Amino acid sequence: MLHVVTTWSTSADVNLSNSSRNHQAWIGQATCCYFCGVPEYVTKQAWWTLTDEQRDTANGLADIAAQVWTVSKTPQLEILCQNES
Repeated sequence: MLHVVTTWSTSADVNLSNSSRNHQAWIGQATCCYFCGVPEYVTKQAWWTLTDEQRDTANGLADIAAQVWTVSKTPQLEILCQNES
């Protein structure tokens, strides 16, 4: 997921800067497309075959990727986070 938000930087910028988008869904779908070559509708169908635990894990990893993207786009935030550590 981290690879996708950095490699597809333009798509990430468009999708992750829009607060009305489902960031978890976009990151998950983009990752499936990038690594497996599957279209969005296949990802949506496969999502419901996962267990609750698998979906929670995937959403948690997507949240981390979104946070990394946010920090990379906000240098001041990165400095603040480093100072609080």
